[in-house]
Amino acid sequence: MCGEFRASVANAEVGGWKKGRGRALAVMIGLVALSAGTGFAQPKPARQIAQEAFASVVLLVMQDSGGQPISFGSGFVLREGLVATNLHVINGASSGYCKLIGGNAPLQIAGTVAVDAEHDLAIVAISGLDAPALMVGDSGQVAVGDSVYAI
Repeated sequence: MCGEFRASVANAEVGGWKKGRGRALAVMIGLVALSAGTGFAQPKPARQIAQEAFASVVLLVMQDSGGQPISFGSGFVLREGLVATNLHVINGASSGYCKLIGGNAPLQIAGTVAVDAEHDLAIVAISGLDAPALMVGDSGQVAVGDSVYAI
């Protein structure tokens, strides 16, 4: 799939991040949901963080030219119609779809918006995706000893 959309990737900019550099990496680090343990706020329990994040997490199913699954992965909603995932999940696929966690309706992947091969990151466009963006933490505010949760 990625090869089919190379032309759209060359100068892609999504939400103010240029393809392939540090801000995209910082956003992907946000896949690890940070506990709300900064300042005076009470930390949320891990269960609550997961339940809130699931509305913004997707399962990706990538297919070959015959429609057979060739890889599975996860991703998270950046904004309406855009999902961040790992490049190795979409690499080599001809097509694919995603499902929101807990959802039944498959949503077609329309194409690749941006890739960062060095960091194994990709942003894909999803037709008809209407889900909240995952609220991500500021990776610059994480310190040794802070609680983090992988969703």
